[in-house]
Amino acid sequence: MAELALAERKETKLRDLLVTFILDESGSMDACKEATIKGFNEYVAKLQEEKTRKTQFTFSKFNSNKVEICHNETEINDIKELNKDNYVPNHGTPLYDAVGKTIKDTQTNDRDVICVIMTDGQENDSKEYTRDAIFSLIKEKEKDGWLFIFLGANIDSYDVSSTIGIATGNTANYTYDTVGTVYTCLAQGMRGYSGCSGHRGVSGYSAYNFFSAEDKSNLQGGTK
Repeated sequence: MAELALAERKETKLRDLLVTFILDESGSMDACKEATIKGFNEYVAKLQEEKTRKTQFTFSKFNSNKVEICHNETEINDIKELNKDNYVPNHGTPLYDAVGKTIKDTQTNDRDVICVIMTDGQENDSKEYTRDAIFSLIKEKEKDGWLFIFLGANIDSYDVSSTIGIATGNTANYTYDTVGTVYTCLAQGMRGYSGCSGHRGVSGYSAYNFFSAEDKSNLQGGTK
């Protein structure tokens, strides 16, 4: 009986977590720059409070001038805060290149992986990756148990996310007025995800509904 109890504890132990965050730094994001900086820093602080498992963080910013991976699988407590000097929105939106490069630079190493994509514009400047290539890459990673989340403002997020293979339940619209709420919903969703005993290593984890209907309503994105 003792051996069985030990086996059950091992079976329910949470795996290490890697949060991969891909943040739009194109010119239009200047309209919500301060709220984005504040919300992002509060979100990271919430992740740092999580003590139930080891968490690492990959963070990339993108515009048509660069796709910059600022942190690559860095311990969550070592993540530097965003500020007005290191987050400077400018240029266009190479969304596909940002997603493709960040995913390719990520090694899973038998961890749970959540990939958050946050943008306020349509793809308009990718040179290396196409929509079809990103769709295939996301589906490949979902088979490894990755969870993809898409957040969009000033666009039909549901349309954009579906074209690259991200499920409706993991997609939400937001507005410049609800940027702070975005990060609150992300932090709350993380708690629900960590408490879901069936998620670990599940192939094709696109069916998980990260955002509740209330979340989507609060973000003024409807309840699709």
